Formats: sequence, structure tokens, C-alpha cells
Amino acid sequence: MDNKVLLTHGDSFTCGYQPNNGDPLENPFPKLLAQKLNFDLVNCALYSLSNQTICRELLHFLPKYKDNVFLVVGWTNVNRNEWFSEETKEWNSLVTQDKRIVWEMKSFLHDLYETLKCIKLIQYYCESNNIPYLFFNTFPNDFKVKGETLIIKKQPYTKNLSFECGSILSRTIFEHYDEYKDYNLDSFIDLIDTKYFCDEIFWDYVLRDEQKYTFMPNDGHPNENGHSIWADYLFNEINRLGMLDG
Repeated sequence: MDNKVLLTHGDSFTCGYQPNNGDPLENPFPKLLAQKLNFDLVNCALYSLSNQTICRELLHFLPKYKDNVFLVVGWTNVNRNEWFSEETKEWNSLVTQDKRIVWEMKSFLHDLYETLKCIKLIQYYCESNNIPYLFFNTFPNDFKVKGETLIIKKQPYTKNLSFECGSILSRTIFEHYDEYKDYNLDSFIDLIDTKYFCDEIFWDYVLRDEQKYTFMPNDGHPNENGHSIWADYLFNEINRLGMLDG
């Protein structure tokens, strides 16, 4: 391809999946963003993917386009795990019939650490190969901590147990739970450059308008209006960061 390629990856929000009928949207945000940028589009996203799957597949796809690509990744919930089934000889992204394989080692720390590794690995690959990239959180990540739900967002504004405190890169978890400080994940977060990690969260951002106008009926996935709003946001971020200069 002579034209620059917009390579996108993520879960159902990025592929534009409609659970009600199983068909993709005609105009998901990657298509709209590619049109705004005048880039060709390669959208690798698929519903229900884990961050490990996104990372592994990007390491397969990026070398094919690395000389002429712009990467946008929507990282998904950290509590999704990838595992390989010896029976089917396939990779799986959710805990299904063989859930014991994952749950024997699964924990909040394991999930968060695996996602942080994925983010840093793709970031390092892009920086090493001069690939422009933009990351975002698809939706707030939630974890079960001491039987309670902890919602992870971007900026801390309350210290209650069910607080909103940031994205995958939030430090609030380490500030309020002493048992996690010994795992050095806070230091690991420092290794991740947040300059090209969006402050806004896809799910939150489009939900600020009335839900009936941005989400599909009886479903938690954005409709085409929601995707249009998110495409505009990403396009503005790309311009604000000067990523198209030169």
C-alpha cells in the first residue's frame, strides 16, 4: 500500500460489533477515523478479545506495515485472560469451559500485571520502529477487591472503596492497599509513557450524551452516533498532539 495505513485493534467496541444481531456496524469509529485521516484501514479488532490477544496479534501484524502505519489500540478489561487449549489447539480470550486453567493463577494483580506488560511491549515496539501510536481505555476496568468492586478510571476524586480513580495506569490502588505495594507494579507503571494514552475512556465519553442516542437499545455497545463521537475525539487528540506534523 502506498497510502498510510491506520491499523486498529481492540475488542467489540473497536470492531463495531452488534450483539443483538452479530453484524458489525457499517461505520465504526476506525472507518470514520481513517476517512478523516485519509488513510487506508486495517481493523484487526474482534469481540471479546483479551489484552494478551491484542498484544500477540499486534506483534504479528505490525511488521507487515511498520514503515507506513499509524496505530490506534483500544485496551480492554484487564480481567480477560488468554489461554491455549490443547484440546482444540486454539487460543481463547475468555474463561469458558476450561476456566480452571485460568482461575488457578488468576488474581487482580495477575490481571493488571499482564495488561501492563502488554501495553509496555507494544509501546516499546512502536517507539523502537518509529511507529506513531495512540492508546485508549475502552471502558472503566473493574476489579473485585476484598469482595467489593473497585472501578479504575483516570483521576482520583474520592477515597471510598468503590471510587473512580483512573485508567489501567491508575496508582490509587497502590495508595490504598498496602498489600499491593510489595509487587512493584507502581514502579512498572512509571515505565509506560502516557503522552499518547488518551485521558478519556471510550465508554464514558460517549455515555455523557443521552444513552439512547449513543448506545444501541438494550445493549452496552455504542451505536453509530457513539462511534462518530469517538472518532471525532480521537481525530482531535491526534491533531492536538501534533502527530500528523511532517
